[in-house]
Amino acid sequence: MEKIKAYTRKTGIVWAASAAGTIIFVLTVLKILSDRPETIFSGLKLVYSGQMLPSAAKILFWVWLILFVCVGTLIVSKFLSKQKRFHVITYLTALFLTFALVLGSYRDIESPNLFYVASPIWRAVSLLVLAFGMYMVLTTLYSWFDRLRNKAEKPGNIRHATGLAFVILLVLWMPIVLSTLPGSICYDSAHQIGDFMRGYNIGIGNPIMSTVLYGGLFSIGMTLGGAFFADVLLVAFQTLLCASAMAAMTGWVYRRSRSKVAYWLCLFILGVIPVWAAAVQCALKDTANIGFFIYFMLAYADIILDGEKVKKGTWIRLFVFAVLSALSKSFVDSVIVLCLVVLVLVRWKQILQRKRLLAITAGLVVIIMAVDAITTHLPIFQPPMHREKYSLPLQQVARYCKEYGDEMTPEQIAVVDQIMDFDAVREVYDPNTADPVKRTYHASEEEMKDFWKLYFELGMKHPGVYLKHILAGSYKYVYPFDPGTSAMRLYIYNWEENGVPLYELSYVSREAARAAYQYVSAWSENPLLVIFIGPGFYVDAFIVLLGYVLERKNRQALLVYVPLMLLTVGLLFTHVNGENRYAFPIMGTLALTATVALLRNPENQEQ
Repeated sequence: MEKIKAYTRKTGIVWAASAAGTIIFVLTVLKILSDRPETIFSGLKLVYSGQMLPSAAKILFWVWLILFVCVGTLIVSKFLSKQKRFHVITYLTALFLTFALVLGSYRDIESPNLFYVASPIWRAVSLLVLAFGMYMVLTTLYSWFDRLRNKAEKPGNIRHATGLAFVILLVLWMPIVLSTLPGSICYDSAHQIGDFMRGYNIGIGNPIMSTVLYGGLFSIGMTLGGAFFADVLLVAFQTLLCASAMAAMTGWVYRRSRSKVAYWLCLFILGVIPVWAAAVQCALKDTANIGFFIYFMLAYADIILDGEKVKKGTWIRLFVFAVLSALSKSFVDSVIVLCLVVLVLVRWKQILQRKRLLAITAGLVVIIMAVDAITTHLPIFQPPMHREKYSLPLQQVARYCKEYGDEMTPEQIAVVDQIMDFDAVREVYDPNTADPVKRTYHASEEEMKDFWKLYFELGMKHPGVYLKHILAGSYKYVYPFDPGTSAMRLYIYNWEENGVPLYELSYVSREAARAAYQYVSAWSENPLLVIFIGPGFYVDAFIVLLGYVLERKNRQALLVYVPLMLLTVGLLFTHVNGENRYAFPIMGTLALTATVALLRNPENQEQ
């Protein structure tokens, strides 16, 4: 009898708590919808207010609402009764994902976030309650992950897994690549090719190595067979590099997991979903970098997972692709150096690994500094403009000028004019792209000292402005239902000097190129398929895996995640909101990160 009473008491408390939570959840959602009629849920708001229902139907609506509360209470109570403890990390992950979903649900680009909804109490309560529903989903998902790790699956037997994956990826990509012959050339690549062919200002606004690589290949192609052959050579280089890197990753996934399901799922994501086929048909430095970066991550993960069993070839691969990745993409150099330093500190007691990691890190830093020194002193080179690294603070101050410019003193306006055009940035500021504001930048490094004083002064007065820009300028990277920017680039920039064309190109068949573009666009416009096109789904998937790794205290997986964690933070500082190419490293390595988190091998989980 005592057990029955105790169980009844416990169940009653759970029911009461879950009922209260569910009621708050429903009321919060309805409150949000009634305060923001322009949201994508405006139809439900109209139903709630009775504007779309006759009087008799309102009764049915409230019956539905009561049933919803009862069913929700039952589900929540059963869920809570099975929880032995509250997982804080899982809830924080759920809170982040909830915020990302709410953030992206508002189409008003100037204020796409929950901070503009209702009163402060409703803001806090709505996020916390909505996050609890996401917490239930994540807890169930993580339990499924545990079963996957512990499931005894019969090992697959796929011969030549990497080579087979390479052939399959090429076959799946070819329809789009061949439809756009000789290949697209985007704005940045056209600049790089033009600068290299002219022989001066090489590298201005772009990494030196990628400029030399793309400009050199194009020049070789021009010499051998003209502009058409040169463009085909660039696209072929990108296609083969990315296909080989992704095939190597697919083979790596198969060797680590010994799962046929994982192997074919990886090929589906990389081959059938048209993200990468659309990427390789356009000459772009970010596409080459993802090939180098995947090779780097494979070597980096092997060193962490294999411990003392690491082969010498793996160390060579780590160094070579660390150099290529660092020199071909801005910001990646800092990420790679930092993650290598972290790995040195973690492996400090392992003398052999410590020596090799120190040698690789030192060699990488020396090469980066040597390239910087060479490009600074040779007249044909022009180092990347330092305005690029000031993109975020320039945008934040520009937003401040737009919203509170009338409150600024003449002295503050003079400082802004010293760095950029005060009147112009108030007109051209766009949270989605930093280029209009960056083009007004005309300061030197010395003049930036006054800017930093002003930056912190304005931030202390209206800190919300800076936060609003970060949210408005990066929310597409975490909202899974936005296709992002430039899912497929279908244009060719022809470059000329003083009216004389450096090269002239056009598509072999504009109709075929347009058909390929429409196929990719159909994925972007479909409400379900769109999640596989934009960067939001891939970033959110990485965040979910990161939460799982932290919750299960998987130190090895966490070490593998360090470069991607830094790159994810870097998405907050990107120049274009939702630009797919800035998220390529996270999108392209999803199979690797999932495999590391779900490895079944016990010896691979503890050193």
